[in-house]
Amino acid sequence: MMPEELTIPPEVRTRLRRLRAHLREDLLPRWLLAAGPDGLLRCRLDRTWRPYGEPRATLVSQARLIYNFAVGWDVTDDPAYLDAVERASLFFIRHFMDRAQGGCHWAVGLNGAVLDDRKDAYGHAFALFGLAHAARVLRDDRMLAAAQQVREVVADHLTDAQGGLIPSATADWEPLADTRSQNPVMHWFEAQLALAEATMGRQGIREAGRTAQFVAGLLIAGRGPLPEVYDARWVPLPEAAGGRYDLGHHLEWAWLFCRGFQQGLDDTWLPHAHHLADLGLRMGWDEEQPGLFSPARPDGSIVSRGKSRWEQCETARAMLRLGLAHNRPDLLDSFCRVIDSFRSRFLDPDHGGWYDRVEADGSVPNTDKGSEWKVDYHVVGLCREACDWLRAADAEDE
Repeated sequence: MMPEELTIPPEVRTRLRRLRAHLREDLLPRWLLAAGPDGLLRCRLDRTWRPYGEPRATLVSQARLIYNFAVGWDVTDDPAYLDAVERASLFFIRHFMDRAQGGCHWAVGLNGAVLDDRKDAYGHAFALFGLAHAARVLRDDRMLAAAQQVREVVADHLTDAQGGLIPSATADWEPLADTRSQNPVMHWFEAQLALAEATMGRQGIREAGRTAQFVAGLLIAGRGPLPEVYDARWVPLPEAAGGRYDLGHHLEWAWLFCRGFQQGLDDTWLPHAHHLADLGLRMGWDEEQPGLFSPARPDGSIVSRGKSRWEQCETARAMLRLGLAHNRPDLLDSFCRVIDSFRSRFLDPDHGGWYDRVEADGSVPNTDKGSEWKVDYHVVGLCREACDWLRAADAEDE
């Protein structure tokens, strides 16, 4: 839901145009060139965008790249992106889907060879997310049917008694962990919204509302920070056992709550968006080099003064959405500063694309452009948000 009278300040519009141009002209064409012709989307890329190592993909890398190419079609109308979505989605259905035990294998190689048959909640969240976006742009019932199978198997095998997700299981669904994390739940909520967008129906929205209630009612009850990891009863773990606050996820949840409202959730969720954004920024904001530090210890102190790419993207995206759609103009100046700092510190000046992490001293520990976990999904999400606002502004100007 966009504001009835949309006014984008000129300095914000300038950054949005830069993000749109970057997505169309630099980032997505490089991924398309590297992806490969057979439907197995190459994700291990060196600094110069060359694939290396044994070709393989995980649920996360394959599904995130399907999403990236679906966005490519959205913002360019170039059929090459639509073809990539179709090839990758059909490969996914043929080779990632476990026809014997149900659900999806974790990792697949050339010719569909199963490399890891574990069942993973985070991976299944992205399976639903990628297939839902494929169904949306292709309007193909095969992708929608596969998405519905993933949705059902997660409900049957990876959902615990409290309503959260069991992180991982064997190929035949024996749980492998006695701890919990909010991260798969967050991406499951995101995937439910994507399914609702693909079907233009309310089923996904109702289910997303139940997921949101689990998070808001149990995990952030009392209006405190959102812990990252828990025991099997969803009691937060202490620092010695990995307990922490991932402040980037506070901003990511803020955007997701706003997105859910846009798609049909009621406005009771918006206070949680403001709360998580404000708390994450208060705990992790870097005024000197604008951006977000994360994670924080349970006592609130920051673990590292370096910054990662995904956290800056989610911070900027939440600031933009709250600033333009939810009466928070105070965040728009900070949005511009994050984008400028991000571009100056993370953008590879020689080969294009983004560094994954920059330390406090400006050093870059890893210059690879892709891995099984990082395929610019967060950057694409930020750029898609920019494109959506520019499209809305252009429509209003007509």
